[in-house]
Order: sequence, then structure tokens, then C-alpha cells
Amino acid sequence: MALRTVNEDEDLMIMTSNGIIIRTAVSGISRLGRNTMGVTLIRVSEGDSVATVARIQKNDDNDDPDNPGADGPEQNEDKDE
Repeated sequence: MALRTVNEDEDLMIMTSNGIIIRTAVSGISRLGRNTMGVTLIRVSEGDSVATVARIQKNDDNDDPDNPGADGPEQNEDKDE
């Protein structure tokens, strides 16, 4: 179990000891009242555990020239094949 203070404009990245990684937007996590049991973000299999949790600054700019895969696989415009 882990606890982090986060902002709506961030993502959470959770990694298990077996190498499973999920990334989820904080804005997509339900807020619940004080009389509830909380929110499960990842279910781990028996023998696995959460190894680390990190806050990630959300990057909404998919036109980053230094990251061509930001909006999916890079498309080759030349169809010479």
C-alpha cells in the first residue's frame, strides 16, 4: 500500500515487483466520502506486491518533435516499397 499527495493534472505510475506497470490519470480516480473503503488502483497476483508509486507530470502535448511516438507509432509517409 502507498500514499501520495497528487494534483488533478498529474498521472500516477504504479510498478509491481514482477514488473507490471500501470499509468493512470489522477483526474480519472474517483473521490469518495469519508465513510467508504477507498479506491483500488491495481490488483496484484499472489506473491506479487507494489514495488513503487510515482507521480508523473502529465504531458498533453503530443506534437513533441523529440518524442515521435507520443501520439502513436511513427508513420512513414514514403510508400516506395
